[in-house]
Amino acid sequence: MQKNIIPPGKRIPLSEISDHGENVYSIITNGSIVTENTGETHRISEGETIFISAGHEHIAYNDGNEDCEILCVHI
Repeated sequence: MQKNIIPPGKRIPLSEISDHGENVYSIITNGSIVTENTGETHRISEGETIFISAGHEHIAYNDGNEDCEILCVHI
């Protein structure tokens, strides 16, 4: 499990677009983010989850006013 914190106005990855060789399950434990995953944009808020299939390009950015905390599990 990996914990990421995205401050207001920041994104992950910091540049480029990310993709992984494994599936990623993430839950937002604080705040909210906007995700772009294979051409679709979604807002994910505290208590919600997102699934990213292996090999899919994605980014996440925090357009809010507080840190966004995300717990990620790569499977």
